[in-house]
Amino acid sequence: MDCSVRQLAKIPTDRRSLNRYPVAMRVTLREGRACVFDVTIHDLSCHGCRVALGYQAAPGQDVVVRFAGLQPVRATIMWAAGGEAGVRFAQPFHYAVLRHLITTTGGPSASEMD
Repeated sequence: MDCSVRQLAKIPTDRRSLNRYPVAMRVTLREGRACVFDVTIHDLSCHGCRVALGYQAAPGQDVVVRFAGLQPVRATIMWAAGGEAGVRFAQPFHYAVLRHLITTTGGPSASEMD
């Protein structure tokens, strides 16, 4: 099922039409060819995520996000403030992929997601 039709847990202050799951997931974020950072995702949806960074990112910057067990995911930094950034994936995740990522990394259980 496509994520756009799923009802996901919503963070109360989120103004987006697409809901996100709260997680604490370590991933690798690459900017350009040489800059690679280990970052933590704090919420995740089929279309993007919010990451904690150790630096100030530039909105509009193209990045590649590497999730354990998946091919690299192309994305764009949409906003950055206070050591965090919003990242939008170039291609949305299928809901089954999102569910797998979240339930295998200590996020909500499969029954909580359905």
